Amino acid sequence: MENKKADPELVKQTILALKDNGFEVESFENKEAAADWISQQMVEDEIVAFGGSMTLQAMGLKEKLIACGVDFLDYRQPDLRPEDSHDMKRQCFFADSYFLSANAITADGTIFNVDATGNRVAALTFGPDKVYIIAGTNKICRNLDEAHQRVEQIAGPKNCVRLNKKTPCVTTRVCMDCESEDRICRVYSVLRRPTTNMKVTVVLIEEVLGY
Repeated sequence: MENKKADPELVKQTILALKDNGFEVESFENKEAAADWISQQMVEDEIVAFGGSMTLQAMGLKEKLIACGVDFLDYRQPDLRPEDSHDMKRQCFFADSYFLSANAITADGTIFNVDATGNRVAALTFGPDKVYIIAGTNKICRNLDEAHQRVEQIAGPKNCVRLNKKTPCVTTRVCMDCESEDRICRVYSVLRRPTTNMKVTVVLIEEVLGY
């Protein structure tokens, strides 16, 4: 499975399905335009938190939002003790806005994610007032079977390499459904519709972003 932009017709189908399922959707030609729009949604002192995401990193979104005057909860600060980082992950549930990407978005309008600690998928379904799912159109899949394949062939192995994990997929570059202590594929989440009282906005970008 290649990591490439989805066909424009498939993108249109996905946007319509997401809207039918109750998600708000914004689409942009590039990450710069998306980051500008997101910045305009923020207000000074708004509490903002991120889930782990190479897409958000590629956009330089953290720095852009801090420049807007938001209060950024960063559990990855290098000087934080592990227990303090864990506590800050809990604080993220009280954020005004929570940002993450998706491992896959299906053409029938569902959000598919696989997590190691569960903090990302937990915040997606409960806690923050607003959730923004930022994804390149390379994340769009025709169905959940393709979404699983995408994690097994692209997202999972690449993230294990990036995180220096000692899992079989680091060598094979494909999921081996391992029993390693370093396994990051532990929590599988399918979000069909935003949970009750949560506002979830999907921001689609016509670029190849993230894994």
